[in-house]
Amino acid sequence: MTQKTYEWHSACALHRRLRGLVPRSTLLNWITTRKLKTHGRRGTAFAFCPDDLYRIELTETAKRIRLAEQALPPADPGQMSDDQLGDAYAAADSDRQSLLWLEISKRRERGGQATMRSIQDGMARRAGKMQPLLDKFAGVYWNPQTKQTTKTQGKTK
Repeated sequence: MTQKTYEWHSACALHRRLRGLVPRSTLLNWITTRKLKTHGRRGTAFAFCPDDLYRIELTETAKRIRLAEQALPPADPGQMSDDQLGDAYAAADSDRQSLLWLEISKRRERGGQATMRSIQDGMARRAGKMQPLLDKFAGVYWNPQTKQTTKTQGKTK
């Protein structure tokens, strides 16, 4: 008969063991809902199977890598259409915007207003996606028909 070896961790120690990939509150939620199986408890420390912890570490790392890949613009902005370039510029942070601006300025010299219109449309689409979240957290919504702000009480529009 083989003896199983478990790792004993508190929520804080487990957070460090998983290299901060999962917040402590989420770990506690997983423990209480039994999504993360424990094999005993001593005070605030829980016994975990090392294979389960390794699996969580791999899935969370893969999730972070996948999200990072999605956030990156395509490798060559020269191969993007004007609309793709506008969307990438609107979604990028300031460092990526400066890299994309080189391509935008080249196209502006060649094409002029069509490229700038695509960028403005991309930024407007991005703002349209972000506005419901901003309204929700601010607790108010600007109604363009009545030209007044109305309270949302935490609801999106």
